[in-house]
Amino acid sequence: MKPFTLQEPIYLEKTFGEIEQVIIAAAKKNIPASVIGHMLRDKHGIGKVEVVLGCGINEFLRKNGIVASIPEDLESLINHSNRIRAHLRLNKNDKDAKYRLGLTNSRLHRLLRYYKDKGVVEKTFKPKKI
Repeated sequence: MKPFTLQEPIYLEKTFGEIEQVIIAAAKKNIPASVIGHMLRDKHGIGKVEVVLGCGINEFLRKNGIVASIPEDLESLINHSNRIRAHLRLNKNDKDAKYRLGLTNSRLHRLLRYYKDKGVVEKTFKPKKI
């Protein structure tokens, strides 16, 4: 559990500008926001980015004009669905995988409908199936 604090951490060795540059450089290499958060926690000792930046990683990237074309959670569901399909091509009688594919696709289409309604992705967007 993270402690509630609004004070800037005193143990940081890098300045806020350097931390911002690390985040921007990682985002330009197409590293997702969740991985950037893990990297900041493990390598730079920043447990809560909001304390340093005043906002979350996604909001910071949006302010700097670096926005992913597909949200990270939607992209991970598409990849998960494709991995299950690839598994089913090799194991056609795996009934549990067929069931999980249905659950994953249901979750994927619910999230896709939400993002289309909010205007995050285009109305004509369709996930790529392998």
